[in-house]
This record gives sequence, C-alpha cells and structure tokens, in this order.
Amino acid sequence: MLIIASVLVFCASAICRLLDTSAGVLIAHGISVTPFYISEEEIRYHMKKANDPKMDKRLHITLTFKKLHRILLVSSGVVFILGIIYEFIQPTF
Repeated sequence: MLIIASVLVFCASAICRLLDTSAGVLIAHGISVTPFYISEEEIRYHMKKANDPKMDKRLHITLTFKKLHRILLVSSGVVFILGIIYEFIQPTF
C-alpha cells in the first residue's frame, strides 16, 4: 500500500513540474532562455530585475511550484523505500 502511495505522490510531483512555467513567463516578457528548466537563482535574478509586478507574481508562483516539485519528489522516494522495507518486514501477500 505504501508503494502505491509513493506512486501517487510522484504523480503529484509531476503535476507540480508541469505547472512550473518559468520559461514561458520569461519568454512572454521578451527574455530569451535556452534551457526550459531554469534554475532558482536565475528566477530570483529576474524577479529582482522585473519592473512588472504581474511578472514578479507569476515568477513567485513558479518558484513555489518548483519547490513543491522537489519536496514531493523526495518524499515519494522516501515513501517508496519505506514501503519496500515494510513489505520485507511484514509481507501482506
């Protein structure tokens, strides 16, 4: 059961990654980016440089999704490992 929970948490992590639209926000404001996965430092740099409060808000939201993605990805790995250990200790088949 814990292994299934880890898959669901991984799916939630993938959804947060898909909602991270930092490259789209920067391209829409005329800022050229080559990789589609932009680092947090670069997002913070453009947040400081932005004069548009709407862009600043959208970049803040994408930064939140980026952090959620990382947290959910790590927790899915931990829950998966705990599920495997639990199945060895107390098999339910």
